[in-house]
Amino acid sequence: MILQTFYKQRGLSFGGWLLVIALIIFFALLAIRIGPIYMENATVKSMMRSLKDDPDIAKASAADVKKLLSRRFEVNRVNSVGPEDFQIKKDASTLSIAITYEVRKPMIGNLDIIVSFNEGLELQFR
Repeated sequence: MILQTFYKQRGLSFGGWLLVIALIIFFALLAIRIGPIYMENATVKSMMRSLKDDPDIAKASAADVKKLLSRRFEVNRVNSVGPEDFQIKKDASTLSIAITYEVRKPMIGNLDIIVSFNEGLELQFR
C-alpha cells in the first residue's frame, strides 16, 4: 500500500526545474533592464509637469523653454532625451511641448530592448 502511493507521487524533473529557474532569471533580468528606463521616463514627465509651476514660463520663448528643459534633464541625469527630441510650439496664449524619444539597451548578446516614449504637455496662459 505504501509503495503504491509512493509511485503515484510526481513532481518536476531536473529539466523542468532548470526551465523554471531559467524563466525566473530571464524575467528578473528583463525587470532589471527595463525598470530604470521607466524610472527615467517618470523623471521626464515630472520635469514637464514642473513647467506649470514656473511663473516665468509665459514670458519665455520656445528656445528658452528648450534650454530650461535641457538644463533640468542634465541636472537630473536624464541621458536618453536630447534637445533634438523636443518639439516646442509657442504662441501668445499656448505652449505645446512634445518629447518623442526611444531608448535602446542591450539585454543578452545581440538581443536588445527598445522602448519608445511620446510625452506631451500643453499649457494655456491667461
